[in-house]
Amino acid sequence: MNGKWAMSRMVVAALIASLVLNVGLAAMLTARWNGPSAPPSRHRPEAFMERLVARLPVGERATLRAAIRAYGPQITARYRALRAARDRVRHAFDAQPFDRAALETAFAETRTHMAALQAAVQAAIADAAGKLSPAARHDLAPPRR
Repeated sequence: MNGKWAMSRMVVAALIASLVLNVGLAAMLTARWNGPSAPPSRHRPEAFMERLVARLPVGERATLRAAIRAYGPQITARYRALRAARDRVRHAFDAQPFDRAALETAFAETRTHMAALQAAVQAAIADAAGKLSPAARHDLAPPRR
C-alpha cells in the first residue's frame, strides 16, 4: 500500500505542477495577445492632442483634456471624413483610365475635410485657452520655426 500511496502522491504532484505551468503559460500568452495596444499613430488626432496636452504644466492638463473630450465626437467624425477623402484620392490615382477631374475633385474634398478637422481641433484649443493661465497659454502656442 505504501508503494501505491507514494506513486499516487507523485502523480498528484506531477499533475499539480503541470497545471501550474499550463496556467502560467496561458496567462503569459493572454497578456501578450491582449496587452496594451500600440500607441496611436502620430498622425491621428489623439496623438496630436496628447502632444499638445504634454506641453502644459501638469496642473493645467485637465483643462485641455476636458475641452478635447467635449469636441471629441466632432473631431472623430471629421477625421473619419478626411480619411475617406484621402481614400478617394488613392482610388483616383489607381483608376484606369486616369480621370484628372476625379483626382482634382478628391483633392478638393480632402482640403475641405482637413479645414473642417482643423476648425474642430482649434475650437477645442480655444475653449481651453480661455481657462488656462498666461504661462500655460504661452506653452500651448505654436513654436516659432
